[in-house]
Amino acid sequence: SCYSGSGSPQLWATEPSGAYSAWKAHAVGRGARVMTGILERDFDDAMVEEDAVRLALRALLAVLDSPACAAGVEVAIVREGVGAELLDEADIDVVLASLRDEATEEDGEGSSLPALQPSDDDGDA
Repeated sequence: SCYSGSGSPQLWATEPSGAYSAWKAHAVGRGARVMTGILERDFDDAMVEEDAVRLALRALLAVLDSPACAAGVEVAIVREGVGAELLDEADIDVVLASLRDEATEEDGEGSSLPALQPSDDDGDA
């Protein structure tokens, strides 16, 4: 991430080839294609911070084997004038538990967490 000339946070992704692109929400690594698809589909500029964190973790759960806790999961929030700040594991655990509860409640009606779609290119760069 970086900041614009006016000081507002921006997210940029760079490729090994040197190509770069700006994003409002983006994922890298294993399952990046599925996660980025969820982020592109469900991200809204009017979204409050809490909903953005829930969306990011919901996208992560779509490609992981439902982590039992936040161990190994990091969420950073970049705020104007403050910079990047990592969320506490306890806060992440609360959101993960809530998302798992929602998915369990909706199991009979179809889970709100999309299933991982296999692909040849898993987004590793």
